[in-house]
Formats: sequence, C-alpha cells, structure tokens
Amino acid sequence: FPTIRKVEDAGVENLLFDVDKLDGLGPAEARAWFDDVRAMVRGDGCLSGRLAMNRTSRSGFQILAQLSAPVHGTAEARAFWRRTDVVEYVRAVGERAIGMARARGATGGIIDTGCVTRSRCGRPLPAVGEAGAR
Repeated sequence: FPTIRKVEDAGVENLLFDVDKLDGLGPAEARAWFDDVRAMVRGDGCLSGRLAMNRTSRSGFQILAQLSAPVHGTAEARAFWRRTDVVEYVRAVGERAIGMARARGATGGIIDTGCVTRSRCGRPLPAVGEAGAR
C-alpha cells in the first residue's frame, strides 16, 4: 500500500457557487447559460475568469471559479471562510447567475451558501480548457 502523506492547506484558490432547484434548462439552454456565466466571471475583478461548471442533477449546478488573488496560508484561509462578506459575495454572484438562467427560461433557483467552506472549494480547476455544462 502507498504511504499516505499529510497534505498542507495551501489556502484558497477557488469559490464554489452551488445552485439548487433551478428547473427548465435543457442541454442547449444550459450550454448558453454557461456562456453567460463565463462572461460574468470574466468581468468580475474578484475572479480570474477561469471556471468549471457541472450539472449535478436535473435541477442542480455547481460553478467553481478561480479567485484573481488567491488566499495563501492556513490561518489566512480559515479567516477567509469566517468572513460574512465572503458569504454575501457568493450569494450575490450566485443570484446574478440564477437571474441569467431565468432569462434563458429557467424557473426557481436558490444559491446554497452552505458551500462557503474550505472543504467544498479545495478541488483544483482542470489544467486544460474549461468544463462545460452537462
């Protein structure tokens, strides 16, 4: 068996926007919505413009967006996740994304701010290209 090594917390590189209960997006509408979200992320100064988006269920989506200025260090990362302005930022960006989906014909949609924890955002973005909505 391989030896398991302790992995140090490298900080915060990404934010997760977890969208639930968003109905009415077929595959074509979901792809168009991904393009809308990508344009929004690229225009947001807090985000680098790199993102991955995944359809998690019939009415669920996750958007993982890279921060333009990553937070380095364990102590700094812990403090970052406790900031109320971070939760409010995730809620505001998520609500903008939901509004774009509604403009494409979707109904409903909530942003789950329970995703604002370091354990939910530690996955790195794909090294090559961007994942599309599925």
